[in-house]
Amino acid sequence: MPAIRSHITLTLFFSIVLVACDRKDPAAVSPPESPALPPPPIAEQITPPPAPPSAEELVQNLTPENAAQAHATLHQNPETWPDHLTPFYRAWAATDPNAALAGAADEKESHAATAAVVEGWTSTDPAAARAWIRNQTTGPHRLYYQRSLVKAWPSHRLAELAEEIAREAAHPDATPLVTQLTTTWAAHNPTQTAQWLDSLPDSTARTQATQALYLQWGADDPTTASEYLATLTETPTRDRAISAFARAIAAEDPNAAIAWTTQITDPNLRSQTTTALPKIKSYHESDLK
Repeated sequence: MPAIRSHITLTLFFSIVLVACDRKDPAAVSPPESPALPPPPIAEQITPPPAPPSAEELVQNLTPENAAQAHATLHQNPETWPDHLTPFYRAWAATDPNAALAGAADEKESHAATAAVVEGWTSTDPAAARAWIRNQTTGPHRLYYQRSLVKAWPSHRLAELAEEIAREAAHPDATPLVTQLTTTWAAHNPTQTAQWLDSLPDSTARTQATQALYLQWGADDPTTASEYLATLTETPTRDRAISAFARAIAAEDPNAAIAWTTQITDPNLRSQTTTALPKIKSYHESDLK
């Protein structure tokens, strides 16, 4: 009996030990966890440097203070500088004409730069630009600068320039100037422009400007142009005017154009104009296809 009791006692002891082991906290027997690793560092965001201003932005934001730096920047590219010369000096003159004139004098293309200065200057102070030109020596450069004056002169005051440009009309290099005033003025008052041209003495400049006027007037307002043409007496200038007018209306009204050519008194000019009309009409029709 004692042996059996000892066996039972040992059996109960081991059972209690096993149950106690099963109820132990799992964490007590689990291996320790490794410490958490720190998060990877966030990559530093590098802001790229701002793009340099474009040539257009340099010109648009030009001031007396930054003009020299803008000029140096634009000059760094000799291939593109010629494209920027005129708008740059126009803009510079609008803010500081005297400094712009000094800069233009140092340019390789100084006359083109100075002409741009005159144009920009005229846009802000036409009287001062006009006075500066009057102080220049006569010759082709003066006429060149006057042309820039006309381009930027207030449109409602173009008649103010008529008298002084009329004095230049006989100059052999005056054709671009007289034509510039004619086409600019005609866009606002073609009848007044025509009357001014009719008052000029015969010259190459007058002839070329007359043709430019009626090409433009005929395209813009053929009715009024034809009415004015009908008041002119027979002269070589009138013949040139009719020839230009007929060419201007040939595409839209070929029959009227042919009728007008019959009034050209110069047989050679009449023949040249008549021959040109079908070509103008044909070119216009092909251009529309």
